[in-house]
Amino acid sequence: VYRLAEYYGLQPIEIAYARSYSAIPLHALCGVIMGFYFGMYAFSADKKFLYRSLYVPYFLHGIYNYLAVYSPLNILIVDFQYNK
Repeated sequence: VYRLAEYYGLQPIEIAYARSYSAIPLHALCGVIMGFYFGMYAFSADKKFLYRSLYVPYFLHGIYNYLAVYSPLNILIVDFQYNK
């Protein structure tokens, strides 16, 4: 991501600010999902909820990481925001 900043002539802090607006809500969402499924496991003792409390946030976070690093849309967003 920071190499992309160098390519467009941006400061790495600008990219860090842009990513913070998406990363903080994502981590909150993953925590809510994890807490929901763990709460379901705590009250029902069904192991499927314990596994879901780990795998669903893990999967969502993996999708976010992929899109943040490898997506061509990421390049378009940075280009649109900073090269007006």
